Amino acid sequence: MKATILNIRNLIFRILILILLFQFTRFFFFISNTDIFSYLSLSELLKIFFAGFLFDLSAIAYIEGIIFLFQIIPGNFKYNKIYSEAIKIFYILLNTLLLLSNLADAKYFEFSKKRSTYFIFEMLGFGNKNNDFLDLLPTYLADFWYVFLISGIFALVLYFGYFDTRKSSFFNKNNIEKYKFKTFIIELSFSLFFILLVILSARGGFKLKPISPIDAASFITNKEVPLILNTPFTIIKTMGKVKLDKKTYFTDNEIKKLSLNIKNYKKTEDFKKMNVVIIILESFSKEYVGSLNNQTGYTPFLDSLIKKSKCFSNAFANGTQSVQALPAVLAGVPSLMENPF
Repeated sequence: MKATILNIRNLIFRILILILLFQFTRFFFFISNTDIFSYLSLSELLKIFFAGFLFDLSAIAYIEGIIFLFQIIPGNFKYNKIYSEAIKIFYILLNTLLLLSNLADAKYFEFSKKRSTYFIFEMLGFGNKNNDFLDLLPTYLADFWYVFLISGIFALVLYFGYFDTRKSSFFNKNNIEKYKFKTFIIELSFSLFFILLVILSARGGFKLKPISPIDAASFITNKEVPLILNTPFTIIKTMGKVKLDKKTYFTDNEIKKLSLNIKNYKKTEDFKKMNVVIIILESFSKEYVGSLNNQTGYTPFLDSLIKKSKCFSNAFANGTQSVQALPAVLAGVPSLMENPF
């Protein structure tokens, strides 16, 4: 019974250490880019760190949930030396890499101005024959040696802060031999409760949709979004995203034959100074525009403009959310994949 309680306490302590280390990497991100975020006040920084906790917890739940569950599921086997040591080593190595990604992104942000996504692996050449990542690694080590040094310190913190239940003074072989049904019920109850917490943490609370990188903008302005997010979270959320495939419908010679790309602008008449104005309305349908709905609507000024303009009454949506409006309207790219352009 004592071993079970101690094991649960140690698990909670490991989660707290991870949260603190994630927050430290956010502080490193801020320090590394003070020229961009120097205008932030102390209250704004505290708000960002508090909001960042939500995304850190989500990333930890997504990645660490199974590992932590293996440490608390009912049964004596989790106190086996080989089993516990294997999980400990995997826990330290995995989290060192996660924290390293946060630290490395703090420096890469100087060039990209955004958090890295899953596509960083393609950029590095993983899975390609011409992978030059290993060739560039010595240069990275020389230029950003302190990033790897901090990661090494993190690894030591994870190692010494692990607090293996087997090495506690409360633990002995008799705990394994006296494993009772009551202990099983307690561990099972905590495991089920822990699974629920992991699901809620991964989703970001009681929401209809799990939190995504775009939700960070609800806490602060868009400029500070990279500071709220963490790299493991953005990588997880962009895994499996469908990319736009290159479509080749015509050859270059066919395009030259079909397109009238030669134009003559030598005209004698005076140039007409005419403007093209694009008006984009939020959440408007034809039923709200009087000129497009038998004069029943709420847009008298727009109706007056339509009478003096060229109006196209039929349109096709190329975006499904407000944030997609500008590229959908201005880029004019048709929906060629499941995700909007």
